[in-house]
Amino acid sequence: PPAAPPPQDFSLGDPETRKITATMARLTNALLLGCCCGAAALVAPRGHGRVRLAPRMVAQPPVRSASAPSVWAPNSWTEKEVKQPPKYPDEGAVQDTIDELKGSAPLVFAGEVRDLHEALAKATAGNGFLLMGGDCAESFNEFSVDHVRDTFRVILQQALILTFGGSMPVIKVGRMAGQFAKPRSEPDEVRDGVALPSYRGDNINGEDFTPESRIHDPRRMLRAYHQSAQTLNILRAFATGGYADMSRLHAWNLDFVEKSEQGSQYRALGRQIDESLRF
Repeated sequence: PPAAPPPQDFSLGDPETRKITATMARLTNALLLGCCCGAAALVAPRGHGRVRLAPRMVAQPPVRSASAPSVWAPNSWTEKEVKQPPKYPDEGAVQDTIDELKGSAPLVFAGEVRDLHEALAKATAGNGFLLMGGDCAESFNEFSVDHVRDTFRVILQQALILTFGGSMPVIKVGRMAGQFAKPRSEPDEVRDGVALPSYRGDNINGEDFTPESRIHDPRRMLRAYHQSAQTLNILRAFATGGYADMSRLHAWNLDFVEKSEQGSQYRALGRQIDESLRF
């Protein structure tokens, strides 16, 4: 078995370094996004001012069981146990939706998947930090370019702080463009003695507490597909069109923190990074 990971060491030396690190922690909390860091932990080497990221665990390849299929296929999921499957009243509508989706363009392309695989492999070896952020569940009614942009720039801000503090590349993964389903603890929701199917996310049924809204509708998958395609197009435009460039780090501040203490701390950190880039 692998050795137990070493204990985290947060002794940061001089008071100025401790102040910077505390500021980073407050900023990260203020950004209101969770991050996943299973591959690495923040460790500060004694006698050095900068915080670095050191690997805590290297991922082991999964062990394939004898019953596992050797080749993946789009319908491989049908061989698995599904705990909370939708209950569609019209199987013909389900098949029509599947046929239409089969003829649609892929949302993510093979080259993008390969790039992510390579980046994640570096993170498992301790040479990168994985940052994941986004909504618990996306909504049809809340979709807008501004909402996608704001989520994107919050992730950029967190990645900037982690990169500056850890001196390590950050792999940014957005919980976006397809996060429409919600597992529920109970199959039904009861209000004032009336029981209706639980809201399972916009991908399956509606949130309004009416019999019509709570029907599981396969056509909602088509709307989710088209909204996901738009979201990815917006993200690709921002990522490749200059918005994500480090020189625009001061433009990433959200309005609700711009005049706050956290906003001031972020601007101070941004000035430090500007000076480093100019050097």
